[in-house]
Amino acid sequence: MMAGGNSYLELLNFTLTPDHLLTLGYDFQNDKVISDADFAKTKRNNHALFMQYQGEFAHHQITLAYRSDFNQQFGQFSTWNAAWGYAFDNGILVSASYGTAFKAPTFNELYFPGFGNDTLNPEKSESYEVGVRGKHDFWHWSLNGYLTYIKNLIAYDSSIFAPNNISKARIMGLEAIVGGQLYGFDIEMNYSALNPESMDSASFSNVLPRRAQHTFRLDIDRQLGAASIGSSLNVEGRRFDDLQNTNRIDGFVTWDLRAEYTFYESLTLQSSVKNILNTQYQTVAGYNTPSVTVFFNLRYAPSL
Repeated sequence: MMAGGNSYLELLNFTLTPDHLLTLGYDFQNDKVISDADFAKTKRNNHALFMQYQGEFAHHQITLAYRSDFNQQFGQFSTWNAAWGYAFDNGILVSASYGTAFKAPTFNELYFPGFGNDTLNPEKSESYEVGVRGKHDFWHWSLNGYLTYIKNLIAYDSSIFAPNNISKARIMGLEAIVGGQLYGFDIEMNYSALNPESMDSASFSNVLPRRAQHTFRLDIDRQLGAASIGSSLNVEGRRFDDLQNTNRIDGFVTWDLRAEYTFYESLTLQSSVKNILNTQYQTVAGYNTPSVTVFFNLRYAPSL
């Protein structure tokens, strides 16, 4: 069994004035299943029309968006979002937003042999977010808090060994980022705290499966003429593999290295070493992740 498809996106931008932009768009997604098995659905199309307005009024920034999806398998869904920001003269921006979303289950979630669940319903969600960020001479920072309510959340259900719908779920989160330049190094730290809870009566207040509640990342990079070197430290806290919270997966730490060299203006050799500490860890119970891996990439980007 194979799942595939293709997509198409068309955008039209209208600059009403220098501070006001209107975007109209059409989005097409085709999904299909190639298999000898007899499935109720082997292909589906999703057509979407959307529009977005972005405007600035003195220190105020406004974004309004609307999207209508026409899913061949699940029907029509309308979603929208609104965001507001206020930019102070000292480089600080405060913001707030609200939005709704729709997510259809993938064909793998529906039909993958021995794993899929063809009774899945689409997810529907609404999200609230507030934030503040600052950009200064040599450093930047941001702090964001969000709250999302989800109906029919698609998550792995160990009792049926397949994805299933959680009727109600709530995710609260806080993300902090700080970065800047120090002695020629570009440094950025990112910390995220997550409280993903089931609101379903059968599993009320249990932690949603396969979601780390604490993550931290430290990136350090240095430009050396035509070359650059960098390092990333990744820390993820524990998580549960099941909604019943009986199968706990321990947290882990990984360390990555990277480097690149530009030979000519458009030719760059990139290399990276993932998990250089050879940490043995899992994000899904029973499935080991790769040990030390080395990648090389030659990138050619001709100038236009």
